[in-house]
Amino acid sequence: MTTRPADFDARVMSYLPMLRKQAQHLAHSIEDREDLVQDAVDDALRRWKSFREDGGFCKWLTLIIRGIASNRNKRKQIPIADNDNAMMNVATPPEQEHAVDLRKAVAAMRRMDKHTRYTVAALAAGYTAAEIGAKFGVTNQAVFGRVATARDEMAAGKVVRHRPYGKRRKAG
Repeated sequence: MTTRPADFDARVMSYLPMLRKQAQHLAHSIEDREDLVQDAVDDALRRWKSFREDGGFCKWLTLIIRGIASNRNKRKQIPIADNDNAMMNVATPPEQEHAVDLRKAVAAMRRMDKHTRYTVAALAAGYTAAEIGAKFGVTNQAVFGRVATARDEMAAGKVVRHRPYGKRRKAG
């Protein structure tokens, strides 16, 4: 087994500021950024034999960190259908007695603002309140509060309109 040259490790470490800057554009939270940088350094040191001098070191590290971020984003994506026909085709067809309820639910979700629709659909799809809250930067309680209000308003036949997360009304 060939050992990695010591100057290669030093060279990777000298590019840490560049990797951190890249991570700012690729991850939202500080923890995710640091994890992304650490994983990129680990990956670069593990795959040191794949580096080619004619390709450029900075470009090689950039491809590594972007690849890791892309893989993470693919795992985190929550598929939400905005098209009515797509929403009807996402699941198996309902039994006849449930068809009316499904149409009413789809119609009610169509009237929701995008943040509420996303929250309700993601929770129904099996994502946790913590995952949804992390996307919007809010607590689990805020997510459950939004869903509870949306359910009540849907049951009453009201149009569900909420402010985006984090937006507060001005006092006065």
